[in-house]
Amino acid sequence: MSDCSHLLASSVSEADGPPAGLPLLIVDTMRLTHHISHFGIADAVETAAKLRAHRTYILGFTHGVTHKCWQAACELISKTSNTGLQATLDPSPTFPEDIDLGNNPPRFSQQALALCQDHIREAPLWIRPAFDGLVISTDGVKITDNFHP
Repeated sequence: MSDCSHLLASSVSEADGPPAGLPLLIVDTMRLTHHISHFGIADAVETAAKLRAHRTYILGFTHGVTHKCWQAACELISKTSNTGLQATLDPSPTFPEDIDLGNNPPRFSQQALALCQDHIREAPLWIRPAFDGLVISTDGVKITDNFHP
């Protein structure tokens, strides 16, 4: 899904989603917060949960945020969804001007988790950032890539 800012309710509902879940979701996620023509991280997480995606890769990030920040955010979101733990949010203040910038993986991942908290359900999520050179493969049943086990 590229250059979209929301998933139409008429396209899929939680009750009408694929019974076994969507094997693979690749979604454009420009930044942490919602953008008029792109998903933010909470939009991507909500869509992955609604579609029951087995693997979700996010891509199309804005400049200024390191890959390590996106990796840390995705791993924390996935871990929290898989354990059902409540987020332990960073008590430091978040300033609007720096929420979409990131070179501090722990802080960035906490900001991402705070934005996604309402969309993380008991169903496990697996979300990772895509990157140049990532090869995603399928045998028709299982999705794998050349980086993540």
